[in-house]
Formats: sequence, structure tokens, C-alpha cells
Amino acid sequence: MAKSDPSQVLAPSDKLSIFVSSTIGECAEERKRAAAGIRGTNHEPVVFEKLGARPYHPRDVYLSRLRQSHIAVAIYKDQYGYIDSTGGMTISGLEDEYRHARSWGLPILVYVQKDSTNRTLRLQALVTEIMASGITVAFYENPAELEMQIKDDVTALTTQRFFDADALSIALREKSEVLSAPPGGLILRADVIESLNEAMTKSKVVRLAGEAGSGKTTLLSQLAQAHGYKLVYGSRLSPKELFAVLANQLRGITADSAQQFATFEGAKHAFASAWAEAGEITVIIDDSPYIDDIADAMRSAGSAPDHRGRLLYSSRDLTALDSRPESIFHLEPMRPEQVGTMLNAAQREHTLEDVMRLWRSTGGNPLRIRQELVSSGRSTKQVWEELGPSQRELITYLSVSNAVLNVDDLLSLRDDPAYGSENLFADVDLVPELVVGTGMGFKIVHEAIREELWKLIASKPERIQFAAGRLGKFLESEGRVVEAYFVLAKAGHKNAGRLLHVAAFEAARSGDWKSSLPIQEELLKNAERRKDNDDIIHT
Repeated sequence: MAKSDPSQVLAPSDKLSIFVSSTIGECAEERKRAAAGIRGTNHEPVVFEKLGARPYHPRDVYLSRLRQSHIAVAIYKDQYGYIDSTGGMTISGLEDEYRHARSWGLPILVYVQKDSTNRTLRLQALVTEIMASGITVAFYENPAELEMQIKDDVTALTTQRFFDADALSIALREKSEVLSAPPGGLILRADVIESLNEAMTKSKVVRLAGEAGSGKTTLLSQLAQAHGYKLVYGSRLSPKELFAVLANQLRGITADSAQQFATFEGAKHAFASAWAEAGEITVIIDDSPYIDDIADAMRSAGSAPDHRGRLLYSSRDLTALDSRPESIFHLEPMRPEQVGTMLNAAQREHTLEDVMRLWRSTGGNPLRIRQELVSSGRSTKQVWEELGPSQRELITYLSVSNAVLNVDDLLSLRDDPAYGSENLFADVDLVPELVVGTGMGFKIVHEAIREELWKLIASKPERIQFAAGRLGKFLESEGRVVEAYFVLAKAGHKNAGRLLHVAAFEAARSGDWKSSLPIQEELLKNAERRKDNDDIIHT
């Protein structure tokens, strides 16, 4: 069965605001057609002439509404527009809107009348500049053409830029059994699983707390697999993506027919509705910084006394939070007999003395035990130093990206026709101490190991600059602009500043406050250095 157009099934709360920029009187018919085309996609046009009277300067109003919009549609005919020279302006409102849309990272759709006979020189200069910038410009002969053209273009742009289809598909396809028994012989801690399941019968919200490498992800994977609970690996999902994945999971929708959402509000509303209707259900979220957002939405949607939904999530934070009513389940280190079971699972000959030595040296931490077994006692630094150039390049991209990269991603980054998928698999097989497969791609075995590797890579500035530059360019081309920005910024790469405004826009539309805060702080610093009052006011 053919998949429906996502834009035609948007919830009322899942509408984009689309700002229409043009001269008002001259383009009255064009603006009417543009608004109709936008409404035809179930989104909302923002047209300045319908905003009504405001006790503010007109520029403050249109920049404020532009800042709150998701897309800008620019229509240029003949007139350049009014320049408010008494207000200190040297460009028209038309050009002002375009330049702010560009600097704020909004996607822009530009439509220019074909007949340029009467076009003013300043507007023609602006059109020429836009065409040279790489933005696609569509030409129209009469206003009647615009309605369908804008409708088609907005639909295509929304699908490409706003639905996050790839992240949603990957998260919905990722299975709990993939991570339930990672390489190195981690065992089923049946007694812990039973105790954790018992704790969940006594509280609607349970936090699984444990230090880095204590086995939280593995335990949650095993628990979900054993009981059929809904599980989401949340470390790389924005709030919008997290709500979207959960909304689909709660309704039993698979990746192939997943419902997609244009806005953070739409995804959150869909999740809240699904949660309210779910009845008795358990949701497990591993390693997400946005648990407060999820818990708040759950409480709002499932506040009825008889609602039987439960939330279990993992955290390294061992302290109680007064603001969050929950119980805390502390994941203790492995006991010596469990370490012995791991050695048996790894088919390692050992004595009781060997078990006790390993238990003491690792503190019973499953990650450290695994690394000891797989690396034969070598440190991360020693493993790195023994790698060949090919494996080092692979590890560098995975360490710098902090994301799952699939085979096609890694081959694109390598950019070597002589290096194919089998070469990649062979390289991965050589580094079990550092890389694990997730079923959807590859990643560094643990965040703690990734941080160690990042420091080793960054010790050679040329290496980190090259890797960050190439990876940032790749992520940007894939539409993963926030990831690209942080890759470049962490490495101190010169291209980070170029992505700052676009990353701010993408983080805001995804409800990603964790990423937004440092980005907004950097924007404010830049604006203050330039003494740019517009950016300070509208940031």
C-alpha cells in the first residue's frame, strides 16, 4: 500500500508557521495565492498585513514573527520596497527580512517574476545575489502559478527538512536484543532483573542509577526483551525525535509506516494522546537527557488515578531529586561469582584467584571487565597506539561524531573507491575493544571509552581538525546540522561559526534545550562583540 503524504495527516498542533515576504500592495495577488498554497499543505501562513495594529515599531513586529517562523517564502516582482531612513535603515524591509532569514538559518523558498522589464536596480541586485548564493530561485509568469508551486515546494521541503524520517526509522528499527549481550560475554543478571521488575510494581517512575559502564543499557535491553516492554535508546535523540518514537511505539506503528511530525509540539501532542490511551504499559528510556520533558508529558496526559503506565529510565545520577516523584534503583557492581560467570561465558580458563584479581582491579564494573577480557589487559591508549592507519581513521570518525554511523556513512567519509564494505567489516573485526555494532551501524563501545579516544585524537591538532572538518561537512550535507556544529565547535574548527544560526534554528524546532542553551550563549557573545542590537533582541 502506498504511503500517505505526511503533510496531509498533520495534527492541529503539528503545523509549521511559514512567513511570506514581499512588497504588500504590488504583490497582493501573489500573497493571496501563496497563503492558499501554504494552507493547502495544512500549515499556517504568516502574512504581515493581517497581523493588525501593534504598539510596536513595524520592524520589531515583522522580525519577531519571522523569528518564530519555520520557513520563509520570498516573492519578488518589481519594487524593492520602502526604506525607513528616519529609523536608521539603509535597506528595505524586504531585504531586511531576507537577510535575517538567512542569518537565522530559516529555509527560504524564493519566487521571482520572469518579466524583469520594470524591476528596480536594487531589487535586481538582491535577486542576483540570491541566485549566486546557492538558493534555488523559481520564476513565475503570473500569480495563478504560485499556489500549486508553493504547495508542492513546501510539501517537499517539509518532508526533507522537518520530518526527521531517518532518525525516526533508525530508532524504531533498533532492537533490544542487539544490545542485550554485547561482545565480551556480559551475562544475564537474572536476580537484578527480577528485583528491578519488582521495584516497578511499587512506583510509576523508576530511575535505574549506576556509574558509567555499570551495565545499565544491557540490563534494560534484557528486561525489555524478557517482558516485551517498550524501549528507546535516547542518547542521540532530540526531544522531538524522542516523542515521535514513543508515539509510534505506543500505537504499535512500525518504521515502515511510521507517523511523522513536522513540529516538536505535534510530536509531543501525539505522544501524550497515545500515553493517555495506552492503559497498562511500561516504557523504558535509556540514557536520555530529556527525561523531565517525558515525565511531565506523561503526568499531564495520564494523570487519572487509574492510569497504569510506568516509566523506567537510566541515569548516572545517584542522588534523589525533590522535583521528580520517583524511586531509585541502584545498580550495584558485579559480585565475584558473576565475574566468574563472565569468564566462563568468554571461555577463559581461570582460577578463583584470577576471578578475585579481576574483580578487585575493575571494581566489578562490567565495562571495565569487558575491556580487560577483550583487550587482554591493554589500556585504551595502548590499543589506539597499536592500530594501523585504516583502523585509526575508522575509530577517529566514530569517536569525533558521538553518533551511530552506518556502512554508507563511513564509506562516504573514507572517500576511497578502493575501500569497500568488506574492507570496513575487516577493520571493525580488528577493533572489538573499541567498536560495537548496533544492527543499524557502528559506534564506540561506551561514552567513557569515546571520551578517552577523543582526547587521544585531539592530542594531534592536525588530525582532529581534519576529522572534524570532514565529518562536519558530511553531517551538514545529511541535514544533521546541530551534530555538525558541536563536532566542529568541540574541535575548535573555523567552520563552527558558520553553522551557529542554523544550528540554533534546528535545535529550537526540535525542542532541544540542552543543545540550544550553549548555542544561544555563543550567539549572544557574538552579538555583544559586534554590538548587534537586532541579534541581542531577537535571539
